[in-house]
Amino acid sequence: MSLVFSLFSILLVSVGSLVVIINNASPTKELSVTNIGFFVFVYLMIYSVIYLLYILLKNDQYSKYRFFNRRLLIFSFLITGIIVMSSLQVLNIISFVSFILSVALLELFFMSQSRI
Repeated sequence: MSLVFSLFSILLVSVGSLVVIINNASPTKELSVTNIGFFVFVYLMIYSVIYLLYILLKNDQYSKYRFFNRRLLIFSFLITGIIVMSSLQVLNIISFVSFILSVALLELFFMSQSRI
């Protein structure tokens, strides 16, 4: 229950911060700190929403949460990285595919390290 409360708290704080940033900041006129904060809160929001949905829809034992948590962190990084590259206007098909391959290789690295 404390995990659900923590994730819900992270979700509320990140959504509230995103609303404040979107309503009060112009991305072209503000500092890069605002943009970094925006993407950090997008990352936290994606992570907490998917994790809450997983917990609420699938009542399993907690042994599988470690692997799901790692994959969810990497997946949230993937989505946020694609959004960052798109906002910087450097996203094309080559950078998209290479970013997805690098994240997939990162997951394969962690999978191979867990067996050792």
